[in-house]
Amino acid sequence: MTETATRMAPSSNAETTEIEGRLYITQSPFYSPAFNGAIFDGPLRLYFSQSQEALALKFYFELRAKTKDLADLWPRSEGPSLYIMVYPTEETFDLCFVSQGLVWLPETLPMGRMGRDHVIALQADECELELSSVVSKVVNAITGMSPRKIAAGL
Repeated sequence: MTETATRMAPSSNAETTEIEGRLYITQSPFYSPAFNGAIFDGPLRLYFSQSQEALALKFYFELRAKTKDLADLWPRSEGPSLYIMVYPTEETFDLCFVSQGLVWLPETLPMGRMGRDHVIALQADECELELSSVVSKVVNAITGMSPRKIAAGL
């Protein structure tokens, strides 16, 4: 199966992609048609390519094992969503994330905002090589931007 990297053009009218303050990830520059699999768990939205399904499941289960109190930090029915995009190739990552001019440090994860929601970008190759390290970075990011933690002024 061959993956094709294509960038979705940003919508010229934000109102057409927004319902009740929520933007659609599928109409954002972060999304690629290469994403044909997803896991939804409360506020967490994990997008991946079908060819990375095994990796995505390993990632998800390790993340859930380390964030048993995710519901306490990040309420399911209120607050922003957290999108974790597992880009299948470096080309797809560059087209959807790097091209937006976002910058990050080597010890942090590439992150962006989409309205009030948060987007974390992962590259499949890095996840495969350093899954435990990547999961730890995601856990730190989730903890650092938790709506309840921010609301409490922690």
